[in-house]
Amino acid sequence: MTSRGRVGSGVLALGLLLIYLLTASSTPSVDASSASLQGWRIATTGSPWLDDLDFDELPVRYTDPPFWTGENVSGHLVVYRSPGVTAASTLAYLAQEPHPSRFSIRPASLLAAALAWATVLLVYGAVRRHLSHKGALTVSGVLALGTPVWSVAADAMWPHTLTTLGIAGMAFAASRERWLVAGLMGGIGLTGRLHLSLVIAVLGTGVGFLRRRPSITVLVAATSLPFLLISAAWSRWLYGQWDPAGGYPQVDAYADRATSQSAVDLLSNHLGLWVSADRGFLTWTPIVIVLVPAVVRSWRHQPDWARMLLLGGVLYTIVQSLMNHFAGGTAFYGYRLTLELLLCSVPVLAFSLGHLGRWARWAAPVVAGLQVGAIALGATFNSVGLPLDAAWTRNAFVTAMMEVPALVVPWALCGVLGLLLVRAASRTPTSTPEQAHQRG
Repeated sequence: MTSRGRVGSGVLALGLLLIYLLTASSTPSVDASSASLQGWRIATTGSPWLDDLDFDELPVRYTDPPFWTGENVSGHLVVYRSPGVTAASTLAYLAQEPHPSRFSIRPASLLAAALAWATVLLVYGAVRRHLSHKGALTVSGVLALGTPVWSVAADAMWPHTLTTLGIAGMAFAASRERWLVAGLMGGIGLTGRLHLSLVIAVLGTGVGFLRRRPSITVLVAATSLPFLLISAAWSRWLYGQWDPAGGYPQVDAYADRATSQSAVDLLSNHLGLWVSADRGFLTWTPIVIVLVPAVVRSWRHQPDWARMLLLGGVLYTIVQSLMNHFAGGTAFYGYRLTLELLLCSVPVLAFSLGHLGRWARWAAPVVAGLQVGAIALGATFNSVGLPLDAAWTRNAFVTAMMEVPALVVPWALCGVLGLLLVRAASRTPTSTPEQAHQRG
């Protein structure tokens, strides 16, 4: 890359960071508010207990209840969230004051925006190994602005802020054969969602098996497994129990849900993650549908780590559908429970671009541009999704279009702009993984 190209990339990266910081939420859901409160309490007092906190003084009344709190085994009042989300939130409040009236969720949201920005940079670094500079910029740009990475992970301190960072870090490290780093980043991710360990296991064991190198599996495990112990120790301190899931009171309910539902209900819930009107992965990210034929054609040429990452993401999503209702709650725009699947899919989708058919080469940039327009609406204006009972039948973006028809014009312009930009980027040839390997 030329020095001019490096300067241009730096400007774009800083521009993305600015966009994320400016659009970070000051009114997130009860999930993010709760993690922020617990982090603020630990950072400002050194103690996690909320027993003497006057909740009436807190300037946060966005949901009912405003926080997920409960008594731990010692009788102390605490917030129940995953270890990594609470720990990350703590870092955001190290310079804050302990008085309740000074509490704000904004610092944690800004930190989430910065972590999501780092996620996008790591994805760029991972796919750049096999794509041109412009191609890698295009992929990471669509990920950054055309998916719920912007409207959810960069909006507030959700568990997905950490899980997506961990997956992006695994992809970056795997593309460079840094297996200790891959395990480390996976470990960071699993502190946000414990079952992200499935993705780590598939990546480490899958690549190790395909290459007949057990050392890869050992290296990934060596730096990821300690995070299970760290998470359990955190939960022991905060909740009084050695539970790496973070002492969620819903853990037993998750197990009951997975074993008590009928096969039809389980299938319906799983399909909701993929195709429901307001929470469907393919509904909000139709670029995946356009790229599927290219993925099939390129599958045997894909790097083994990219294929394993995708398979791990699919397994994670199946387990996710057993544990959670597909809608994933309220007070966010787009989907959130399949954000991990999105990040696991990006390398394979990116490396399939050199195998696009004629129709897909024209359709992909238009669809990508329209995605950016749809996500920008909710991310910029801090819109939230529809209620749970509307997740199958209504879509937040379509609802906004119906209420304000004039929004159709800028949305259509996003599609035209996407076509122009991506067609310009496509003038630079995209290399296949084999060609990239031969070069270096």
